[in-house]
Amino acid sequence: MLQLDNTEYTNQAASLPEQEFPETTSKTASKGFARGFALLIGVGKTPNAPMYSLSETVTDVRVLERVLTDRNMAGYDVEHVHSLVDSTANVAKICAELQWLAEKAIGDATVVVYFSGHGWKTFSDQSPSGERYCLVTSELDLNNIEGTVIWADKFVKLLSRITAKRLLVLIDTCHAAGMVSPRGEEISLPRGFKSTVPLKSLFHELGRGEGRAVISASKAGQSSYSHNFPPGTLRMGIPVTSLKHKKTG
Repeated sequence: MLQLDNTEYTNQAASLPEQEFPETTSKTASKGFARGFALLIGVGKTPNAPMYSLSETVTDVRVLERVLTDRNMAGYDVEHVHSLVDSTANVAKICAELQWLAEKAIGDATVVVYFSGHGWKTFSDQSPSGERYCLVTSELDLNNIEGTVIWADKFVKLLSRITAKRLLVLIDTCHAAGMVSPRGEEISLPRGFKSTVPLKSLFHELGRGEGRAVISASKAGQSSYSHNFPPGTLRMGIPVTSLKHKKTG
């Protein structure tokens, strides 16, 4: 098991000005790292519960998308990098794309799965630990939370089907005492839920085996904040070298 703590990255951002990213085509990207695959999820707008929208998560995905497909950086084939933002970041599509990775990213492949959005915890008798963790999707419905979030056990099960030699999971969820609306009003979570980083048990399951790594935006007891960085900046500050397999390493 390989578990990484990105604390050293949370206080810095990888500044990536727009002009540094030339238009990338499948032809040019394929000269780079053809065995790289990625699923990038930025929940963005939650129209059924607009108070939980996070528009900046879409920016995160677009910047990381550019990093991965730029032939001078990670060099992934653009056809191997799938992004889900706003309305497409729903339960069905997320599950379908994880299945796509399980079917296509096999053998000597590297897979990156990135999720940017809310992560919530609730108490449940269905879990041995008494707690359940979920990733909030764009179709969040407060009258049907059970069916409009991705529960951790299902997320782990889908990831476990990916047999690629290397799997990097990046979970950029917030851990804060309370969220504040643009008007300065505190936004409360649904009753019984708490905003938190992924449970340790989730990290344990995701990190099983060789070639598996998990990075979270913050650890328990820390906070992950949203900030208006300059255009083209990735808030999480992910090192590009983590996204590409090098024969020398």
